[in-house]
Amino acid sequence: MCLENVKNKRAKIASEDIPCFKVLNKWKYPTPHFVTPYQYKKIVLGYIYTSVLDTPDWANRVEQGLHAFLTLEQAKAMCKDEYNRMIVKCIIPKGSKYYIGEFMNYYGMTAITASALKYSHRSLKNPNLI
Repeated sequence: MCLENVKNKRAKIASEDIPCFKVLNKWKYPTPHFVTPYQYKKIVLGYIYTSVLDTPDWANRVEQGLHAFLTLEQAKAMCKDEYNRMIVKCIIPKGSKYYIGEFMNYYGMTAITASALKYSHRSLKNPNLI
């Protein structure tokens, strides 16, 4: 996944912790764990992950960096047709560099904390569970 349609070539700096939402796949084998949906990187809840953050290229894309959704509604939309998708609430820590893209308002940032499991596929199909 890459962050598209980035307008500012200069990264923003988070003046406070910013909440965001990361979509993960839940795998059961060989043991239950979470992975990112495109690069299949294992994610452990509660760990702090950091990444190099690219500057936007000639097409205003940022490919290298951690990506998350700005709103829960956008993250839910990505999960509706996938049975094994989960959403975790994350944080862009104060002081981290980040970009905002127009394409579904993805966040690209240098650091993210996967802090709490929010919804499973089952709860997205049953509004009474949300």
